[in-house]
Amino acid sequence: MNVRNLTENKEMNRYNSKTYWDAFPLGRKDGSFEEELLYRNRLDYIFSEFVDTLDLENKRILDLGCGQGIWSYYMLSKGAKEVIGIDISEVSINNACKKQEMMRIDAKRMKFILYDGLGIPFKDNSFDVVHSDGVIHHAEDDRMLLKESYRVLREGGGFAGCVYNKISPGFVARGCLRKLKFMSIYCRPGQESTFLPEILLCPISRHYTVSEWRNYLNESGYKQCRIFSDYSGV
Repeated sequence: MNVRNLTENKEMNRYNSKTYWDAFPLGRKDGSFEEELLYRNRLDYIFSEFVDTLDLENKRILDLGCGQGIWSYYMLSKGAKEVIGIDISEVSINNACKKQEMMRIDAKRMKFILYDGLGIPFKDNSFDVVHSDGVIHHAEDDRMLLKESYRVLREGGGFAGCVYNKISPGFVARGCLRKLKFMSIYCRPGQESTFLPEILLCPISRHYTVSEWRNYLNESGYKQCRIFSDYSGV
């Protein structure tokens, strides 16, 4: 048997953040809007309960890293005045726009915009709420993006975000799998390693302790922080 290092596998090194999320809008090959809706319903029930505690009525909301707009539509249904979704994936933005057209939602109430993943393309004090589910931990500069989220918030506004929890079984399992990227594995002569879960191909994936996340929020300008954690990895 031959020893082969996964870092030599072209599949592991072929993506940057944009090309990865264009290829895998949901972190895996089947990334349709309908599949994402099912996925969110299964995994984000805790976060949806948290979002439901927010006062969204007549609010202008930024959905930071909106993907195909699942949360954007959800927040609009909860009474938001306007929801603007931004994402680095052109594929996801196009899918979100197609869904908006199908649902005949007025562009005055909802927009989806492609951006570079760095500076948020809006003026200071533009939004009542910034929402970001499962995005900050994949950002090229997570702390800068948090500061940007604070910049575009109006006085008295709020940020609602979900990130990976370092102290959880989900992190341990994911961490062990990701470490395989840098370890040698055994393959039969001439055989490529074909079992590579798509999420492991993501070029950037961070995990935080509660204290780390609180510190980052405080550094960004947020003073009143409520942090909810569970053992599923968020």
